[in-house]
Amino acid sequence: MNKIFLASILSISLFVSAQAQTQKIGFVDMNKILDSIPQMDTVRTSYMEYRESVQAQLESNQADIEKYKAEYQTLQSQTATPQVQQKIANLENMLNSMMQNFQMNQQNAQQDLEYYQLFLLQPINDYIKTQIADISKKKGYSHIISSDPQSLYYAVNDNDDLTSQLISIMRKNAPKVVAKKPTTPSPMVKP
Repeated sequence: MNKIFLASILSISLFVSAQAQTQKIGFVDMNKILDSIPQMDTVRTSYMEYRESVQAQLESNQADIEKYKAEYQTLQSQTATPQVQQKIANLENMLNSMMQNFQMNQQNAQQDLEYYQLFLLQPINDYIKTQIADISKKKGYSHIISSDPQSLYYAVNDNDDLTSQLISIMRKNAPKVVAKKPTTPSPMVKP
C-alpha cells in the first residue's frame, strides 16, 4: 500500500515538475504602450472635452446655489415678518434640496467620466489583448502579465518583454478611436 502511495506521489511530482518547466511567461508594459500610440491623443482630447462640459454643468448648478444663498442672506437681514419668515423657510428647503442634488450630480459626473474613459479605451484594449494572444501563440508563451510596478517583480530575459513589439503593431494597425459623447449620461438633477 505504501509503495503504491509513494509511486503515486512521485508520478504527480514528476508531472507537475514537467509542466512547470514548459511554461513560458512574457510581460507587457500597458502604460508604455498606451503612452506611445497616436490613438491616445484622440482619447485624451475627447475625454477632456467631455470633462469640461460636465464641469460646466456643475459650475452652472453651483452658480444657481450661490444665487439663492445670496437671496436667502438678503431676506435674513430684513424685518422678520410672517411673509419674510415663510420665504426664508422656503429658500432653506430649496437650498437644502439643491445642495443634496449638487452632491449627487458630482458623484454621477465622476462615474460618467470614468465610464466614458473606459468606453474610449475599450477598442484599444480589445485590440491589444488580441495582439497579445497572437504573439503569445507564435512565441509559445503560456502567460503574459502586465509589468506595472505592482505586478512585475523580476524578469530574467528582456526578450520576454512584448511591449515594443505591441507598440509597433499598435502604431500600424490599431483601430481608430471614435470620439463621441456617451448617449446616456447621468442626468444632472435640477432643483
